[in-house]
Amino acid sequence: MFELYFLLYHIPKRIRALAKSRNQNAWAWSLMAIGSWIGAEVLIFFLSGVLLVFKPELERSGGFLFGTYVLALGLAALAASVIISKLRKMPLADETDAPWQ
Repeated sequence: MFELYFLLYHIPKRIRALAKSRNQNAWAWSLMAIGSWIGAEVLIFFLSGVLLVFKPELERSGGFLFGTYVLALGLAALAASVIISKLRKMPLADETDAPWQ
């Protein structure tokens, strides 16, 4: 539930405000941030699965499972933050460049 709040509400809300002031498509930037979040989690869980193939005794370790989850969540937040920072570094749009005028 914690992750769904960030994926479906918090990240798109932050991006919408940033994209609007830069005349960018908020939908596309939101999809990039959400995709990077999910991709980072899949990568960490894949790598932990590979590690479990070589060391199956780690599966019984609650610390390994909790560490995997925390690492996946942290890397996912970092990946989405990188996308948001790329959008934040873009120059602000001028009033004369607005497409609706």
